[in-house]
Amino acid sequence: MNPTDLVSRETINAKKEIYRDLLFRWNKQIALVQDNSLEEFNERHWNDSIQLLTYIDNPTGTVFDIGSGGGFPGVVLGIHGLHVTLTDIIMKKVIFLKEALRVCSLPHCHVLHDAGTAHKTYDIVTSRAFSTLKTIFGYQLNVSRETTIGLHLKGKNYEEELEESRKIYNFSSHIFPSQTSTDGVIIRIENLTKK
Repeated sequence: MNPTDLVSRETINAKKEIYRDLLFRWNKQIALVQDNSLEEFNERHWNDSIQLLTYIDNPTGTVFDIGSGGGFPGVVLGIHGLHVTLTDIIMKKVIFLKEALRVCSLPHCHVLHDAGTAHKTYDIVTSRAFSTLKTIFGYQLNVSRETTIGLHLKGKNYEEELEESRKIYNFSSHIFPSQTSTDGVIIRIENLTKK
């Protein structure tokens, strides 16, 4: 099954508009994303998030989104029908994420306040604009089993971050060019273990 087959295009478009309106309203009160980036909501945020669907082999699996912030990519993946646990340490963002799941009618998704307190394993771990790979891998390892994959949206410094991470972790990585950013990449991480 392809992830894009989980939810109808009409439903996705309707929920996308609800989510977009909520994000624009809340962003005036709390900093969820950079104000100027909202002008390019589709390209900078929505499309950047949905490109991960290309690399998800198991669309019925569970997703753990680290540092979800304004809901990217977690809410977007949830709107597309994936079962996502969103996380953020900042309580205002947690409240926003819960409201986004409510207004978009995403009962198959939920929010966890602190990614470090997760007590189960997931099939897929995602992150976008959260932290260094070394930090991300610590969270990913905490919720991983042998078959868990990581899909992380990173910028131009990704090679340095991978090199730094290899001092602490063993893993295999595949790098894919971003479809929305000339210097961005998607890093797929498998077989993550601590040295």
